Amino acid sequence: MPKSFKTNMLLANSRATSSTFDHVDFGHCVFSKTGYLNSLFAESNVEGATFAFCKLDATVFQNSSLRHVSITNCDIEGLTINGIDIQSLLMQIAKLL
Repeated sequence: MPKSFKTNMLLANSRATSSTFDHVDFGHCVFSKTGYLNSLFAESNVEGATFAFCKLDATVFQNSSLRHVSITNCDIEGLTINGIDIQSLLMQIAKLL
């Protein structure tokens, strides 16, 4: 069973480099101004969590559920989903509108 953080916990101004979070329940937590360079969230839950002003550069999501995810006001340079460059795709769509 995943280890739980307190519901709606605020994780702010933190850095975790080359860290492993294994079976941790971060559900409905708020991550603000945090960074997780080369870290692993293995079989962990972030359902309902908010990431604001976070550095998620070069992050890899594999075998994960991203249903109902919202990305707003983010730098998406180099963002790919299943091999598709999303920034280029959105630019192409904008030209059609």
